[in-house]
Amino acid sequence: MPVDLPIASFTDAPPVPPRLVVWLGLLMLVMLAGAGGTLFTWPQGEPTGSPWFWTKLLVLPALGFCVAFGLRLFYYEQESERVRAEVATLKDDQAKALLFASEPLAVLECRYLSALQIGQAAKQIVATHSILNARVPHSGGSAVRHTALKFGELQSLPERYRACFLELLDEIGPAIATLPLDVPFNICLALPVNPENLEQDDLSAIWQSCWRESGLRPAKASRLFAEQGLMPLDGWLDVRGDVALEKVTLYVCAQLHATPPHNSAEAAVALLLGWPPLLERRGLKPLAMLHRPADAGTGALDDALLKALLWGRSTAPELGDLWQAGLASDDKPAILQSASALSLGLSKSWNLSGVHDIDTTLGHAGVAAGWLATAFAVEHVAQAHTPQLVAYRAGSLQLAVVNPVARHACDPTERAPAPCL
Repeated sequence: MPVDLPIASFTDAPPVPPRLVVWLGLLMLVMLAGAGGTLFTWPQGEPTGSPWFWTKLLVLPALGFCVAFGLRLFYYEQESERVRAEVATLKDDQAKALLFASEPLAVLECRYLSALQIGQAAKQIVATHSILNARVPHSGGSAVRHTALKFGELQSLPERYRACFLELLDEIGPAIATLPLDVPFNICLALPVNPENLEQDDLSAIWQSCWRESGLRPAKASRLFAEQGLMPLDGWLDVRGDVALEKVTLYVCAQLHATPPHNSAEAAVALLLGWPPLLERRGLKPLAMLHRPADAGTGALDDALLKALLWGRSTAPELGDLWQAGLASDDKPAILQSASALSLGLSKSWNLSGVHDIDTTLGHAGVAAGWLATAFAVEHVAQAHTPQLVAYRAGSLQLAVVNPVARHACDPTERAPAPCL
């Protein structure tokens, strides 16, 4: 579940110190009232030079004033101490929650398939190299504006998914093979549900067949709700000090089409992620750090961007690149407006050169849009060595930060105790 920073639960106004002018005025009134009362009630014939006369005239009113002022000052000090304690507790809870929420997952390997050249996609998109053109689909028919993956003469969707999985495994297999056998490893498949004449179980069976054919270590594969985007990572990072936290997981997402929609893209992504302390102990070096995604939901986009910055341990001027994919028409201007309001570095780039629209370059990659944007950000962070912002829509608008490994190494943290949210 998304992490929320604790907020102040007290709504009372802060205590106000005694006002000197007011209390000096009260002192004068008390002394005048005491003197007037003493003179008015003093028995006739009694000498006014007695100690009791002066005690009633000056000492008792002053003593009463001092008692009242002391009680008021004591109340102020007690309330101030209470507020200071609450603020200190709140700051401590916020620091623990922030430390908990900002811990990343390490990217051990990242591979993708798209119409762009493998390993050069980020550079081509940065250079605004668009290849989204009208072309005849592999299945024939009239020309449609789209991009597609090429798998030789294969035509049927099951055959193309099989070829896609095998090519992904060829790319990422060496990284999986280097994992020590005693390191917990599993697979999560973020695949379309009932994609165009294919049943959900068919895709799982195709994957399992490809996995066995690859000769890699046995591993359990589970299906994710693909429309969640990267939010399953949030669930992994929510594990609080359990052994389930320390593992390596292969996330696979693919989107192919029998009949491509207009302005669509075919793409596949394989991300090998692990828990950083585990990888450090086992001598496995990551490529980048992927931080907890922030879900904008129905809240303010500015707040979601601020959360993404906090979770990503980044400042606004550092974020010079935005990788966006699968966004609705009103998302793009809203993100730019929020980026400008928060003074993100990308909003100050010449001609918004830091904004990389994958939908414009490649087309909408369906359920793979968010994963593809993340893959491009991981590829580019190794070249730019600066934090990268990822924005995509998967049910709701979601944001995530990808950091270079060097930033994480300079800011080592221990797993904080679970915050009380």
